[in-house]
Amino acid sequence: GILDEVPVVSLPEAVRRLHGVKFSHPNRGDLVFDFKSAWKDGEDSLEQCIWWAIEKAPEDVRATVSIDCIAAIRGFTGTVMCYVLRQLMTDRGSTRFRDALPFAKLVLV
Repeated sequence: GILDEVPVVSLPEAVRRLHGVKFSHPNRGDLVFDFKSAWKDGEDSLEQCIWWAIEKAPEDVRATVSIDCIAAIRGFTGTVMCYVLRQLMTDRGSTRFRDALPFAKLVLV
């Protein structure tokens, strides 16, 4: 499939590739994804997703799946990443579609 050719990268690298993507948020309208804000912006930041994956994820999951994958799943379900990915995945003609694939691969691994 399409993800077979996508290299596995770290969560920060996968998210950094999405900097500048325009997306719609149901409560805040049209936005532009900002890597620095998403990474360090409070309790629901991607940095916190890494911390949670290391400190709080079930031990059997950590033994099976990488910290980056666990954090990506948490990021997809608990941050604006779900809106960013949805935007790019539904607009496959976008020039930025391929930028979403490394993050998608982390979530799906």
